[in-house]
Amino acid sequence: MSRIRILSEQLANQIAAGEVVERPASVVKELVENSLDAGGSRIQVQVEGSGTRLIRVVDDGIGMDSDDVLLCLERHATSKLFSEDQLAAIATLGFRGEALPSIGSVSRMTILSRPRTADMGTRAEMRYGILHAIHEDGCRQGTVIEVRGLFGNVPARRKFLKSARTELYHIEEVLRDQALAHPGVGFVLQVEGRTVLDLQPGEDLETRVRQIYQVQDQLLPVSFQENTGLGLELEGYLLESGTSQSRVRRLRILVNNRPVQDRMLLHGVREGMRESLMTGQQPAGVLLLHLPPDQVDVNVHPAKREIRFRRSQEVHRLLVRGIREAVARFQDEFRSHLFAVPDLRAPAGAAPATDDQPVQRSLGGVWRPSSAPARNQAATGEIPCESTPETYPPPGPPPVQPDQPPVSVRLAEPDPDAATRGAGGRPWMGCRSSASSLIFTCSASGG
Repeated sequence: MSRIRILSEQLANQIAAGEVVERPASVVKELVENSLDAGGSRIQVQVEGSGTRLIRVVDDGIGMDSDDVLLCLERHATSKLFSEDQLAAIATLGFRGEALPSIGSVSRMTILSRPRTADMGTRAEMRYGILHAIHEDGCRQGTVIEVRGLFGNVPARRKFLKSARTELYHIEEVLRDQALAHPGVGFVLQVEGRTVLDLQPGEDLETRVRQIYQVQDQLLPVSFQENTGLGLELEGYLLESGTSQSRVRRLRILVNNRPVQDRMLLHGVREGMRESLMTGQQPAGVLLLHLPPDQVDVNVHPAKREIRFRRSQEVHRLLVRGIREAVARFQDEFRSHLFAVPDLRAPAGAAPATDDQPVQRSLGGVWRPSSAPARNQAATGEIPCESTPETYPPPGPPPVQPDQPPVSVRLAEPDPDAATRGAGGRPWMGCRSSASSLIFTCSASGG
């Protein structure tokens, strides 16, 4: 009697699902990637029970007709790959045709889809690998996929899941990665009916980075393009040093809009920022690396998190160069703003200043009379004074002011004794003229 047997289709699908569907976040990733490949401009994800009870993904993409709905439930059925030549230059997020049948084999899955040109849609129901029903449905344009009872027929897999909080974190990370890779697409995540992420479509990358990382600080822009034959383009934003401790505020690297984990790329970023990172600090932000599809092999692992480069050493060298140039530009701009001396002369054609209407220059470089209301008097730093230089703010602690951007000043006709008397003995810096005085003092704590 033969000891070798062919596995049943249902068992084979469950084994394949073990490679593709590791946890609820894997389901969200595969369904969201399908929505992006379908041209969705707004994707909504609903989660209940940390993803084991319900995962619903709704998009407004091109949709599927009844024939495509049936075919998408078959293994190795895809609309994204037609020949071996295309396998060497994959430009879509999905291409294997394994996600939906794998998900359907370990859950109760319902698909509702309608193409843009059709009056009616299609509804298909699959229960743990078996198709139970398919019929017409008056659903909305686009595609809705519901996944219920995930791993209900594989209880051993549920035992290996982490806490609900951990599983939800991984789901949120999937949405954050895709939102950064596609800033023009809107994303909504609802957990137990509560909206935890709402990103509007049509945003630029900088706005999306600030929303995802929740930062108001200055970002370090990265923009680099190589024209020697490889066709590498690099863009993104890096965070300030010291803001990279949170798990959310980590470094995300995306290659051709695909989130990847690659030690060579991470080493290149660290090498490029070596002079600006303190011991123990890690880079944080998002970097989008664009390469011709034939220079990248994404068919390495079922989860598609690992990739190979045809010219990996060249990619590493250009990545280090691009990061170093971005850091150098950022530091040069910072120094130019820090040590800039404002030109206090009136622009050509402007009326000369008078004692009744002195001219001041705002931080934005716009000339206006000092009588015009300033947005923030502390930001302009102008303190009207009389003709005598002894008229300064009274001694004592200065009033608490909100944090303001740094202001560069030019010291003219210093009078250390008078300034020291006005500052009440505290450290000071500033300038004065016949029309006005500008004094900065520091508190006893050095603030």
